[in-house]
Amino acid sequence: MPRSLPQVPGLTVARFEGWYAGADLPEGPPPRVAGRVLGELFARAERGGGDLHDPTAELLRWLLRDVVRDGIDPGDDYDLVLMTLVRYLLFLRRTERWRRSERAVQDCWDVTTWGTQPPLGLGSLGPTVDESVATGLAAVPSAHDVLGAGAARPFLGFLRATLDVLGTGPSLPRSAAARLVGLADGTVALRLWVDALHETGLVRVDGGGQVLEARGEVRDAGGCPPPSADLVDLVVMGLVRAAVDSAFGAALRSDDQRRPLAAAAALAVALVAGCDESYLLAEHEDDEEESTASVVTQMAQAMLGDDAAGLAPVTAEVMRTLDALASLGLLDDVVLERGSHVLLVPEALRHRVIRTLSDHLGVVGTDDTAVVWAPVDLPSTLPEGAGVELTAALGGVDVVRLRVGAATSLGDLHRVVSFALRRPVARRHVYCHVDGVRRFTGTSWLRSFEERDDAEVTDDGAVAVGAVLAEPGAELDLVLDGTPVPVRLRVGAVLATAPATAVVVGPDGAEEPLAARHAVLDARLPPGSGLARHLLVLAATGRHDHAGLVGVALDLVTADDFGRRFPGERRPTQGEAVALVEEVVAEHRRLVPRASPGAQALLRALTTLPGRGVAVFLAGHTWTPASSPLGHVATTAREEARAILTDEVTLTYGGPDRSDDAAAERVGRILAEALTEAGLDLDWDGDPRWPVVVTPLRWEWPFGVPLD
Repeated sequence: MPRSLPQVPGLTVARFEGWYAGADLPEGPPPRVAGRVLGELFARAERGGGDLHDPTAELLRWLLRDVVRDGIDPGDDYDLVLMTLVRYLLFLRRTERWRRSERAVQDCWDVTTWGTQPPLGLGSLGPTVDESVATGLAAVPSAHDVLGAGAARPFLGFLRATLDVLGTGPSLPRSAAARLVGLADGTVALRLWVDALHETGLVRVDGGGQVLEARGEVRDAGGCPPPSADLVDLVVMGLVRAAVDSAFGAALRSDDQRRPLAAAAALAVALVAGCDESYLLAEHEDDEEESTASVVTQMAQAMLGDDAAGLAPVTAEVMRTLDALASLGLLDDVVLERGSHVLLVPEALRHRVIRTLSDHLGVVGTDDTAVVWAPVDLPSTLPEGAGVELTAALGGVDVVRLRVGAATSLGDLHRVVSFALRRPVARRHVYCHVDGVRRFTGTSWLRSFEERDDAEVTDDGAVAVGAVLAEPGAELDLVLDGTPVPVRLRVGAVLATAPATAVVVGPDGAEEPLAARHAVLDARLPPGSGLARHLLVLAATGRHDHAGLVGVALDLVTADDFGRRFPGERRPTQGEAVALVEEVVAEHRRLVPRASPGAQALLRALTTLPGRGVAVFLAGHTWTPASSPLGHVATTAREEARAILTDEVTLTYGGPDRSDDAAAERVGRILAEALTEAGLDLDWDGDPRWPVVVTPLRWEWPFGVPLD
């Protein structure tokens, strides 16, 4: 399952530099400097076991922690790393290289937002606390639980009241914001609240912290965005970051530079303890319970060492900050069995609290020499050349049996299943685990997966069947748009030798070949030659004869936009272009020696239309009725090329007058009738505003053979 472009860091960096040099972006590092930094980040990610070609939020978090651990200048050098990452993420977006869900993409962008402030680089809070951090990071609550917990906390009501006012006016003075939520001016709670609003990115606070202004999302919504788990997480993140910064900043006023880190660490340990009661409870009957105050004191003492004079001011500032968080609703004041007062975080909010502490301090609770990595490319785990026999069931009833190669991608398997079930190929689809967790989809659908639970959805074209369906009994659901129930795919047997192409197995054991995709998509062509593949697809449409294809090739290689259309590819000479056409034509003739049954059926159906009064324009060929036509049916060059890639043929139609919907509907019904008579499946609901789509249909026509 090779990608169309090699996954080579040096080549990716070169493409990034070229794109960046021509991109219209705000002022930043020069392209060559950004390219050097990106190359270093690729190498750093590889040392940690990750791959920056397919970044995740976890990988970006790890990279930022790792550069801080290396003692990078927290000023200009760190900013250079962050600006380079931002531009690289934009490069991935604008050049369509993302192979993860939209949710994963947005999670990466979120990292670059909070990452503007470098992690403090604490690394560890002690073995016991580190263990609690690791446990908390792994315990991810459901969106329902997060929203339910947040909706009951004061801070969400404060947020709604503040943003609803800001959404209808230009700004809000700090004093008015205080009155709006009932917080006294000059208190720690108000300072945390204003700073937290700024941290969320929903509100802009001026340099003196005296005026609040709504940012774009709030202005667009006319107030507070609708309540959601993401909104709750955003406010929790803002409160925790504001609290750490408040305690750290207050201690900065002292002469001893140990105090800021002591304050931040003590606050962090108190919050972690508030997420894990076992840290506070007495293990044995003779042990004493911990209180939040005792936890703060112990951590501050450990961090301050011989600075005894600093203990009282540091612990006092941390406790004031924690009390402020309690007044805002992030912490609950609870009395334990033996009378100790502790401040606990509501269970559903604990993951976000610990996640924010981890990001802000650089503490992850485990060995941080390797990134937690979920690759996109998942090769088969079965021996080379092996295959699997799959049963596809709908509603618990087995409907088709298939045999495919273990190295077949899930993207190609989706096409095979669609063909076997005679379902539209290019509709939205997603593979799910049998518990309903969404996991893989086509690249064109990745942007539609933006919910919290969709962060793990990746490109199904990069996943081999033998990576997820590798043993008898293994199951995976394929959800097809328009199908009321999922198609349950179950492995019946592992085959020592895979069939040459996918096959459908009949009740009598007879095998019917069913290629996963058009033969030209697996052509033997110069590696990395986008021009060759483009010409091969054009040859496959049947629109061009030999001279016409040569003309297209010469136009392409002499065009000003050759570099934009085929990035990273050397411009061939005209002689090389003509030779390439010869190679392309020979390869097409090898792959497509005869017309496919679907192509023959489509041509048979369309050539009956002139006898019914409808003109036909297909692949540069024209068939007209003897008298004035009732209308026309046509394909465009773009749709013909798309048919090779998608196994769908889109047919437009209309009457003599483009504005006459009744005439268009009449032509559409004549077309649909002809297609159905030819035994073809189509996707059309009778609406004259929409084209008729013949699906699935494999268009294969020998090169140079006339369609007439």
